[in-house]
Amino acid sequence: MSKFGSTTKKVLLNNWALKVLALILAFITYQSIKDAISFEVPFEIPVEVDVEKGIAILDQNPRTVEVTFQGSRADLKQLTHGQMKVVLTPKATNPSGSELITITPGNVEGAAGVRVVKIRPKDVQLTFDRESEKKVAIAKPKVRGAPLIGKVEIDYQPKTATIRGPKRRLDEKSILDTEPIDVDGRVQSFTKLVKILPPADSMVTEIEPSEVEVTVSIVTDTVSRDWTNVTVTAMTRPGLGYTITVDPATVNIQLHGRKDLVAGIKDSDLTAFVDCMSLTPGSTKQLPVNVYFPIGPELTATVLPETVKVTASKPPKPQPKAKDTDTP
Repeated sequence: MSKFGSTTKKVLLNNWALKVLALILAFITYQSIKDAISFEVPFEIPVEVDVEKGIAILDQNPRTVEVTFQGSRADLKQLTHGQMKVVLTPKATNPSGSELITITPGNVEGAAGVRVVKIRPKDVQLTFDRESEKKVAIAKPKVRGAPLIGKVEIDYQPKTATIRGPKRRLDEKSILDTEPIDVDGRVQSFTKLVKILPPADSMVTEIEPSEVEVTVSIVTDTVSRDWTNVTVTAMTRPGLGYTITVDPATVNIQLHGRKDLVAGIKDSDLTAFVDCMSLTPGSTKQLPVNVYFPIGPELTATVLPETVKVTASKPPKPQPKAKDTDTP
């Protein structure tokens, strides 16, 4: 055996047990790292096509593909459907042609930190058309649910929108729908911005505007109820030494509002009063009549007359005490 071979053998056999152990540990470490970053998760993500101006997509098959990603568990958890997409840029410049494009991992966007290991299907068939635009009517938004009381009346603006896309598809469209309005359990009117929905299978690329402003009115049956000769109470400071008189002493009150609320008001619930805190003895003022009832702004009141004359009489002058006289 040569000197070199003998030296090599000596090096390999020296501390051979430790070297074997090191190799085993290295293999275990490699496998652990490999296993930690080898999780795979499939996602269904949309395919977007970036075409030149003046060209639109007439047909696209498929519109979504299944992409399988590989990476660590932590990185895969960061993936979300809303961020991922496949973006294709066709070579076609003819608005009446077609093209078959093969998807590569480089076409996948929004998936940082992971690897694309599988795409199904890999090919996307595109058919092109000339881009066009059209003004289309917007349908009245549909209502979902029912209000707690009353009925729903809807108005919305604008009533039309401009859509852009392939000319042959746009020629088929005459009306646009919106997202439904949820009125379930509502008791008050409200205003809301609602998204306009793109027509199904139309390949519309843009809707302008993208939303409508919807005014939802909750309309209830309003009734009126009369109370006559309701005594007007004077609100004063306690311990006054003079008298307050109100002219006229009674008023008529009419309540307006929902039938069930008005019907629930009892005679004892209704109070008419004037605020006399600013009156001084010997003064007379025309003051407004206020009405108190237990239900708040859902009911309104009309008072006749609206004002009354309030007089604060001067306190009587103290009489001098009679002197005591001796009887002779």
